[in-house]
Amino acid sequence: MAEGNLDSSHGSYDLMSDAVAIAVVDLLTALGPDAVHTTAVANATGYSESDLDETYGHAGELLYLAWERLLRIEFEALVGQAQELMSGNFASLNNDETVSSHRRAAVHLLVVAHRFDELKEGLPPDVQRVLSEHETEYIDDSDRSVLRGILGWLCGVLLDPSRSPGDSLKLLPDINWHDRCWRQFGSHRTVQETPEMTLTFDGVSAFSQSIFLACTRIVAEGGVSRATLVRIARTVGCPPAVVYEMFGRQEHLLAQYMQFVFSTLFSYSRLAPLLEDAAQAEMRVRVWLGPNLAMRRAALLESVLASGFSPFLKTAYVDALEEGLADLQVAQLQSSPSQTLNSYRRFIASRQLVLGLAVLKEVDTDTRTSELGPFLASFLCDEN
Repeated sequence: MAEGNLDSSHGSYDLMSDAVAIAVVDLLTALGPDAVHTTAVANATGYSESDLDETYGHAGELLYLAWERLLRIEFEALVGQAQELMSGNFASLNNDETVSSHRRAAVHLLVVAHRFDELKEGLPPDVQRVLSEHETEYIDDSDRSVLRGILGWLCGVLLDPSRSPGDSLKLLPDINWHDRCWRQFGSHRTVQETPEMTLTFDGVSAFSQSIFLACTRIVAEGGVSRATLVRIARTVGCPPAVVYEMFGRQEHLLAQYMQFVFSTLFSYSRLAPLLEDAAQAEMRVRVWLGPNLAMRRAALLESVLASGFSPFLKTAYVDALEEGLADLQVAQLQSSPSQTLNSYRRFIASRQLVLGLAVLKEVDTDTRTSELGPFLASFLCDEN
């Protein structure tokens, strides 16, 4: 590959790649994936844009370089932590590296992998290799499912922009989690699969519905930054001036859109039956991870990711979460303080799990959900 004015020796290339990878990770942690481009990296490293363009081409290659050089090892460490938690070793819950910015950046790359050919090509084989290496000690698929469940939860914790990440993880020692304790829940009755509710935006006009549906498609395909007012207007077939008059700014439109998305995520009335019935939870996980909801999963993950880098958008996330917790508190009026605290943690953990399993679904070609019912029951439900 041509390297412009760079020395063609391996040493010069490695020095440049190390510097570029560090700069990309710094951009990822501070501003998010959409901030990674050759101009920003050139400003951070001192290399010329032409050298970077000739060597890496565009953002996808830069992001994969960061994964290859610095972030893949963070994902491997995350899988290792999932194994420790699975076996009842909770020491890592007090380790600051659990919530390191680099580990969070690794999860963010998993979220946006579908947007870039380089990540779509490189990340799934890497993820599969790491999981396969860590699964050699497990005999059956049930153990592998639990590992993926815990790993999904950790991914969701790192993606969650609103909480102190260690809080919900403390649920594990609180419920006396121990190696294979989930097996005590055994098999559960079969529940007829119900289709996911149609994506609707209540209380708005049919025209606003079409705008928010267009926003969902655009966000799912290319991220929140692509959902410009002009593009949304073109998608719904109206003059841009109409959308500008309705919303004024892109952030205002996105904030309204995300209020609907996050309110669905944190709806306690929809969640309560799943926290009480493992069979229902297992069925809903299968529906959520099914092919029909791929667009909605991607739009939700991209929305949560963006809310971590925009105070304006984060407000919509936090407001929806607090509303869900308030509804839960009303339902727990007759409970003791310790029971209420555990219910809070179960609620938050279940939402993080929804997010994290969706993250893994995009990059783990061997995701297994057939045995997740007992696993979910063991730390989300109050069944005996």
